[in-house]
Amino acid sequence: MRDAILTLLLEAGEKDISGEKICEQLGVTRAAVWKHIKALREDGFEIASATRRGYRLLSMPDHLEPALIRHAAGTREMGQAIQVYDSCDSTNLRAKEWAAQGAPNGALVLAETQTAGRGRLGRGWNSAKGQGLFMSVVLRPPFEAQRAPILTMLSAAAVSAALEEVCKVQAPIKWPNDVIVNGKKVCGILAEMSADMDNVQWVVMGIGINVAQGIEDFPEEIRDKATSLLIETGRSFQRCALAGAVMRQLEQRYDQLMTAGVGAVVDYCRRHSATLGQEVLLVTREGKYKARAVDLAEDGELIVENEQGQREKVVSGEVSVRGILGYV
Repeated sequence: MRDAILTLLLEAGEKDISGEKICEQLGVTRAAVWKHIKALREDGFEIASATRRGYRLLSMPDHLEPALIRHAAGTREMGQAIQVYDSCDSTNLRAKEWAAQGAPNGALVLAETQTAGRGRLGRGWNSAKGQGLFMSVVLRPPFEAQRAPILTMLSAAAVSAALEEVCKVQAPIKWPNDVIVNGKKVCGILAEMSADMDNVQWVVMGIGINVAQGIEDFPEEIRDKATSLLIETGRSFQRCALAGAVMRQLEQRYDQLMTAGVGAVVDYCRRHSATLGQEVLLVTREGKYKARAVDLAEDGELIVENEQGQREKVVSGEVSVRGILGYV
């Protein structure tokens, strides 16, 4: 009921919506409407009310609310089915459970805080309450498992475009799964998959965006590598608006991938790369070696040139790409 009333207030925009109309649309009593309006106000929503005119939403707090995310997204699938936790171990774990139970394509899990948030290679992720956008989306692509790595790049492209749209910052991509602002990591992406011999069953894309952390909120050992939107812009951002923008950008690119192939995704990542042209350190199970990142292959794999002038492909997940001078 709360979600439905909030949706009607959002759809009304700057116009009033009468209590009678809300009752008719939702099939509830005026007393029930008033009860939920009162609860929304107590949670920080500023809602004006006037006799014979109705209700109007004036402002909202930075809470993770499904109605706000759906309204900001305006999507067909991505971010329409939503679960929100005040606290959970990991949004990826919750999304994987939901996926195994039949969650639809685009199902989204968010949390105000995580107690066991993880990044790539099992690294911990700073998940303080209210400071970041911690979310995982379920994707059900109709293709074989070896094509799944492109979804990490697709998600990075969606985040990059959303940050440029909402925050007005340049947000290049450190291949294959980090988004950078001013040379520091502002977003990390973790993909986890279930597949059979032939096809992907589901892929969960975990996305963590640092939104409102101050410098002091990061451990000292990563302050030269990590940043937040607040640090880089000096501004605060509504996380629901940002989540909606990511879902909208993700849906556009996912639809494009399904209809036209990987070309547009790879082209975006190539044009918005923080890695290409850089000297990088490739860390493999066999050891470390220096190379220069020169291009992205048609399938999105990184092409590097080693110190002997030989070119080779780097497969996402098999190596760690690190900048020699700084994070990028």
